Amino acid sequence: MAVPDRAPNAVIFDFDGVLIDSYQAVTGAINAALIEHGLPARDPAALRYAIGPPTFTTFSELTGEPPDSDAVAAIVATYREHYAAVYLSTTTVFEGVEAMLDALSRRMPLALATSKSVLFAQPLLDALGLDRTHLYRKMKALGISARE
Repeated sequence: MAVPDRAPNAVIFDFDGVLIDSYQAVTGAINAALIEHGLPARDPAALRYAIGPPTFTTFSELTGEPPDSDAVAAIVATYREHYAAVYLSTTTVFEGVEAMLDALSRRMPLALATSKSVLFAQPLLDALGLDRTHLYRKMKALGISARE
């Protein structure tokens, strides 16, 4: 079946790696958590794949432990402590994103898709000035809430 040729009436954006550059914050916090739990640090470039997927999935892959294991839960808790200490000061908006979101938000609804907890996503939207594009309000309107 052919898809009708028409303009979109809304846009959903991924967050990490699309709108924001969180490479330094994520890879640094991953390595800090691994080291703190007696595991070897990884080359940050080899951790680029870990930006975006759910945290428990990433640490399951890095440790070989099941995602619902106590070991993964402990490392994730440590990761979140390290990430919380640096993410607001080391994450940046990719060049051109603010202008694009500003222009699009005047024409159609925008939404944000992220596996990042709202506990991290909302402060980051605020700190980076992306809250004015109404991305978070759309998340809230859809009933998306903080997850641990």
